[in-house]
Amino acid sequence: MDKSWITMPRNSPAYDHGVRNFIEFAFQHGSVNDMILCPCPKCGFRKHKTRAEVYDHLICKQFPKGYTVWYLHGELHPQQTNYVSSSVDVASQTNVGANDPIRDMVNDAFGVRNNN
Repeated sequence: MDKSWITMPRNSPAYDHGVRNFIEFAFQHGSVNDMILCPCPKCGFRKHKTRAEVYDHLICKQFPKGYTVWYLHGELHPQQTNYVSSSVDVASQTNVGANDPIRDMVNDAFGVRNNN
């Protein structure tokens, strides 16, 4: 997802479009009771706000320039994504402890299927 808009002037169409895309993403992936943590400098990720409030805050105040992985709004860090997929691959390819009830319980909890 392109996040170059974060550094653009607040009155630019690209910034406005980026704010709208951020809000849409955040509400799809990280909303609680139809509210999200507002990233504006005033709220500082501490206050839950509605769509309209977040939009107003981010148009009037700058989106945090360093917030490029939206982890507080449901986005996984690229390294987390790679770690999770490689861990599942390793777990599914090994046959160590095939009759271990603890391993079976953990595998069931994380959706890893044993093909024995």
